[in-house]
Amino acid sequence: MDNNEYIVPFSIIKSYTQDWDNEIDLKIQALYNLKDGWDFGGGLAPSKQVIENSLMLFHYFEKPYFEYGITPTSTGGVKITCKLENNFLDITINLDLTIDLTHEIGIGEDYDTVYDQRGVDLLEIESQINELIKECHISERYTLTNIII
Repeated sequence: MDNNEYIVPFSIIKSYTQDWDNEIDLKIQALYNLKDGWDFGGGLAPSKQVIENSLMLFHYFEKPYFEYGITPTSTGGVKITCKLENNFLDITINLDLTIDLTHEIGIGEDYDTVYDQRGVDLLEIESQINELIKECHISERYTLTNIII
């Protein structure tokens, strides 16, 4: 395996070469340095497996038109936030390696929770991402932008 491949769950291989995803890799890998008590004396550090699963999930679902944020949870998980316009998809890899998915629309106090499910699988995450992309007409805009440039 070369440096541009990750094995993701269910033995699906995805290559990546974009520079923007290297920044996210570094943010996720920085979580290896987190120690228990990082959150004002509380907060569990994510396990090695949680961090590795976070890297794999990011690379499996990465899209160039999302803005990404990485946040540790105080319960030992990692939250990957995918922002598209005023939509926020939060994919949380928990300490027990289950995955939670939340979709919110809006910013600040003016937001609505559209989807909030615990224990989702990869197919459900992919379905929610594809639905969001379709709702925002991203595939057409992204294709048009690439053609114009």
